[in-house]
Amino acid sequence: MNMMRGGNRQMRRMMDKMGLDMEEIPNVQEVIIKTDKKEIIIPKPSVTEMKSKENSIFQVIAESFEEKEVDAVFLDLKEPWLLLQPAWEALKPGHPLGILVPTTNQISQCLKEMKRLPFVGVEVVELLLRKYKTNPDRIRPEDRMVAHTGYLIFARKVEER
Repeated sequence: MNMMRGGNRQMRRMMDKMGLDMEEIPNVQEVIIKTDKKEIIIPKPSVTEMKSKENSIFQVIAESFEEKEVDAVFLDLKEPWLLLQPAWEALKPGHPLGILVPTTNQISQCLKEMKRLPFVGVEVVELLLRKYKTNPDRIRPEDRMVAHTGYLIFARKVEER
């Protein structure tokens, strides 16, 4: 199943131009990451493969995680508010949480859930992509800005309110 089906035409053209293809890998049972110190098993993840001529990049999205005492958590998924409790449990006290979402509705849902948990320093930042002309003698933005926006939410874990 092509992830760009019915999606942003400009993004599809750019991926085609760069020789990239993105597909979801269906029915993945688990992903295992082994290091010299530990083994991480991710049950029933969503896995997407982005292929180029030379290599492949895999994006693995877990529904939950068992890691504890981590230095940071970054959530980039459709419903990040569903993993805020496990994220809080996984973080070391005082350490950061980051969330990337494309809509203000998702911001609102995350903020509502974050109020139920002891997070402090909650901050929301909007991202805009602005392309620049590549003339080295005259660096300036493109005349027209066809933009896509995204939002970052940041907070820090505290032990108690």
